[in-house]
Amino acid sequence: MAGEIESFQRRRPGFISIDMKGPPLYYQSLAGSPRQNGDEPWRTRCRSFSIYPVMSRRRRGSSTPPRRSAARQSSGGALTQSSRNGSKACDRSSAGFSSTNVVLTGAGTSEFVGHCIEGRLRKGLGAPVNVVSSTKIVTNPEDVFIEGYHTLLVSFARSGDSPESVGAVEIADQTSGTVSHLVVTCNAEGALNRWAERRAASGEGAARSGSAASRVFSLCLDERTDDKGLAMTASFTNMVVAGILLSHAFGFGGCGDAVRRAIEAGKNLLARAPDTLRTVCDAGFDRAVFLGDGALCGTAVESHLKLQELTAGKVMCAWDSFPGLRHGPEAVVDGRTLVVAYLSEDPYRRGYEEDLLAELREKGLGKTLLVCGGWVDGRTKALADAVVDWDPEGTLKVGDDYSPPVAVITGQLLGLFKSISLGLKPDAPSEGGIIHRVVKGVKVYDPAHFRKTGKFKVIAQG
Repeated sequence: MAGEIESFQRRRPGFISIDMKGPPLYYQSLAGSPRQNGDEPWRTRCRSFSIYPVMSRRRRGSSTPPRRSAARQSSGGALTQSSRNGSKACDRSSAGFSSTNVVLTGAGTSEFVGHCIEGRLRKGLGAPVNVVSSTKIVTNPEDVFIEGYHTLLVSFARSGDSPESVGAVEIADQTSGTVSHLVVTCNAEGALNRWAERRAASGEGAARSGSAASRVFSLCLDERTDDKGLAMTASFTNMVVAGILLSHAFGFGGCGDAVRRAIEAGKNLLARAPDTLRTVCDAGFDRAVFLGDGALCGTAVESHLKLQELTAGKVMCAWDSFPGLRHGPEAVVDGRTLVVAYLSEDPYRRGYEEDLLAELREKGLGKTLLVCGGWVDGRTKALADAVVDWDPEGTLKVGDDYSPPVAVITGQLLGLFKSISLGLKPDAPSEGGIIHRVVKGVKVYDPAHFRKTGKFKVIAQG
């Protein structure tokens, strides 16, 4: 099966194109399911389950920009300059990051993009970076935006049609602080991207801020990233890659090599993981706990939701850091629990992780202990029941900040195989229609209007 997946990858590779010197960068992952009747059941039953990250300002094989792709100037022009001239570094002080608070937002999986990249962005931008869900912004905006402080609000969204997506940016502009916007979305026709295009075209952001330049920037990913199944897969990995690249806004030096190493790691994982993970799923479990540190903690957060979504809640999931599991959450790990450990490549963090794995072994906790990472040594393997190693020779050294798009494939495949083993349809696992691709029945209210009149005014709904 692994060989078939690999050959299919070569027929339909993912594609990332950044305006940098040198050849295009390729990032390959599980590239969806073929349309052949003779394919294996797990592939024919999930036609839009795909993880082929594609981030492109130009269509492959064409010099024409994608339809309705938006590229608007942001605060100080910093992000615009770096995206158009990838080899040119931008000055942090001229970009205004010395006094900027960066807030990463989204709902559900789109929020979890932020958890995978916040550390990388802090280091790359040299600014405070925090993750706040759009659902919190619409209810408690005063807890997020600081008076007299400039905020760059980075909104991640697959479709951009969730009411909170537009509601959050509208409410952000009501605050007393200066807010600039960067929208990262997979859908050029979505409500969030249309909002950004209108704001940038009208210069409304500039008028509100008193700046000569618009403070709204929209980065639309290739339309192939807008996966059509219920659970976000390709869209998630794409937006994570885009976020990682934003951390290099002041210079792309070394970024290309880092992404290329991640590409090779993804190929290795796809060649090794499917049979192992399908066996783990067939063995049976009804709980799962995902563990990770740093950026890989964000991977654990996303993986717990993916497995829970794709099994329609039949597998209840949790997540934590390795040290954090001891402080109460360890109580949920019983004899029917799958424990998935995303391992750091950093030897200091790996020490904490191995200590926790040894403790679980000593206590006899968990049905299956699955470890996933690069260069898994013999000591760690001895503590595990199953291993997914994307760098068995220890030559790639992807690094923790660049690992989430690789590691999360494990969580996505677990969700896929477990969904099938339970007799569900991975593209539409919620048989009772409890959850949907885009949330329904949500109204977002105007907080300023309510405080002034005591009446609710709907500014977004779905």
